[in-house]
Amino acid sequence: MPAPGPGAVAAALERAIRAALAAGVTSVHTNDGFAGFAAGWDTATRDLVGDGPGGGFAAGWAMYTRVLYGQDLPLRVYWDAQVADLDEILASTKRTGSGDDRLKLGAVKIFMDGSLGASTALLSADYSDGPGQRGVQIMDTGVLDDLVLRAHAGGMQVAIHAIGDLAIELSLAAIAKAQAVVPRVGRHRIIHCQIMRPELFPRFVQLGAIAEIQPKFVTTDLRWADRRVGPERAKSAYAWKTFLQSGVAVAAGSDCPVEPIAPLLGLYAAVTRQDLDGRPDRGWKPEQKLTVDETLRAFTTGAAYAAFEEQVKGTLAPGMLADMVVLDADPYRVPGPALKDLKVQMTIVGGRVVSGG
Repeated sequence: MPAPGPGAVAAALERAIRAALAAGVTSVHTNDGFAGFAAGWDTATRDLVGDGPGGGFAAGWAMYTRVLYGQDLPLRVYWDAQVADLDEILASTKRTGSGDDRLKLGAVKIFMDGSLGASTALLSADYSDGPGQRGVQIMDTGVLDDLVLRAHAGGMQVAIHAIGDLAIELSLAAIAKAQAVVPRVGRHRIIHCQIMRPELFPRFVQLGAIAEIQPKFVTTDLRWADRRVGPERAKSAYAWKTFLQSGVAVAAGSDCPVEPIAPLLGLYAAVTRQDLDGRPDRGWKPEQKLTVDETLRAFTTGAAYAAFEEQVKGTLAPGMLADMVVLDADPYRVPGPALKDLKVQMTIVGGRVVSGG
């Protein structure tokens, strides 16, 4: 199939933004690549850049500018750029935080391993159900170290996809090396953090690294996670409570489109640790359940902190951006199993009703 043209991408992006707003999402951290259609920009997109098509980063920035402002869509976007675009970013004037309260450049997204479901998450020991298999290391350690150092030294945040414990260990090590060369607060993020080892939790704290979790994963992964890693390693799997108890900064999200974008499904998953049919009765690894308050903070103040935006969003207070949702019931008062059935009645961004109402 040929790559979609700019018009098709713009239309799809507009539909996605409207769906997010309807689901009660006012801000997203998103990782989109646009290099596939960069050479085929139409005039409307090229005019936003001014000096020609450029590469994937310029294409993405122009597309978001075109859709968010041209269609007056009020979703707030913290855009994590592709690591393939790092050279282009460093040659530009934009860095993490560049932009405004509608569109900001976020981190450089790096993939270090695959997924637990496909047995491609990078583990330090064999899969329990696959002797001789330890997953896939997508990037050579030296390459990872170099990319993280270049991004960190250049003023960029990094966001590293790391599901298995060895991928997490190598990612934290790369961040530590970069910080040793250029000491500064990076708020670098490890995305997923599903299979941990006990000694890795304090490393997050020491490095100021953020754990980005996706609670909805547990509703499906609980069916086979124990089989993949065995009962001992499972004690530190999807260990959200342990992250909080260890003092790690935690941000929650959906990983849409792998899972639905609705935050309320993530709230249900974190609080009950059950599948959508209510199994198992007490929840999978119930000691790792979060409270409603802990989960909502991870989705709001935690996500804002991960984007250096805790001074303007994440709470409802004077001087903050007036981003909020109205639900049909109080999540603090309904039973855990009912959280997934809550309905978004209204989404408000900057004090303006943008969906429902």
